[in-house]
Amino acid sequence: MEERTSIVEVGDKLHHDTAPGIISEVTRVVRGSHGMFVESYWHDEATHRLLPYELPPTEDRGKFYQWPFRASITVEDGPTLGYVSFEYGDPRCGNASEYFAEWGKTIDAMKAEEGVMQSRPTDIRLN
Repeated sequence: MEERTSIVEVGDKLHHDTAPGIISEVTRVVRGSHGMFVESYWHDEATHRLLPYELPPTEDRGKFYQWPFRASITVEDGPTLGYVSFEYGDPRCGNASEYFAEWGKTIDAMKAEEGVMQSRPTDIRLN
């Protein structure tokens, strides 16, 4: 068995906590300084999300700062991770740099509120 180099890798299966029974396959991972942009496919449908290192999983789904959607996803045989995403159909959806730029705004907003999030334990961060 190959040693993993990241918490999410191309080929991983993702179990969607917001849609039980839906399992998508990761086709692209872009690593940034604050998280990972992940593209996955279920049938012929692409889904895109940002998994910020600082964002823990949640059972509460919905808006998060300026993000229209926050939820959790579980890597098959792996951890459950928190993520944020744009609305389906938003022209920024497939663009990793747009996700990273938007997360930068989120960090600024959290700092302005003095709500700086705690970092994840380093044993989870395989980047």
